[in-house]
Amino acid sequence: GPEGDLASKVRQELARSPRTWHLPQPDVEVVAGTAILRGQVPHETGKADIVRSAAAVAGVVAVDDHLAVAGTNGAT
Repeated sequence: GPEGDLASKVRQELARSPRTWHLPQPDVEVVAGTAILRGQVPHETGKADIVRSAAAVAGVVAVDDHLAVAGTNGAT
């Protein structure tokens, strides 16, 4: 359906964008136009770039960011 297509578009954008292709790729789910991102990123800059790139995809109205920055919150 359209939500799955939108999630695919977000994943493609993150995999292709010069800002984000080199980062660990997050899980992407889209619910009612909100892109829900889950996964680990190496630093705050990468997290911000992923959120920004996901938000820029046509059809995404909001980003729900559950990305964890590696090395914080006791995560290993």
